Amino acid sequence: MDKAILKKLKEEKHLLLNTLARIDMENVHDRKIMVVDDCADTLHIVKKFLTNINRISVETFMDEYDAMLKFIKEKPDLIILDMNLNDLNGIKVATIMKNLSTFEVPIIFISSDNWVAEEGSNFSGKNTVFIPKPIQREHLILSVKNILER
Repeated sequence: MDKAILKKLKEEKHLLLNTLARIDMENVHDRKIMVVDDCADTLHIVKKFLTNINRISVETFMDEYDAMLKFIKEKPDLIILDMNLNDLNGIKVATIMKNLSTFEVPIIFISSDNWVAEEGSNFSGKNTVFIPKPIQREHLILSVKNILER
């Protein structure tokens, strides 16, 4: 093949890839994640783990009632929810949120208790993931990315 033709094809491929990347970035919107846990350390760790993921904003809540009020207004793309909160457990909070909403929101339940998987299996919601504490960075990031790419 002629070197000039090959060079032209490479240039056009480069231009096309740059254009597609620019269009893709223009169409990507920030994703909102709500993290609800009554432990400040857990909130700090989760937020720290997720800060390196592009186009994600993370808002943390120590109080489940504040989180539910914000949930109605903000319509997050994902909720990371502790199973043991101040007054309500995570299943109850998730049920209330789902009853209040007009959209299906994925949930990652977190807990240091062994009963999470069993209790959570009774929760009827698609896109539900369970992560044990202590939270492993790679496991959390992979779970978040998988959910948000759906």
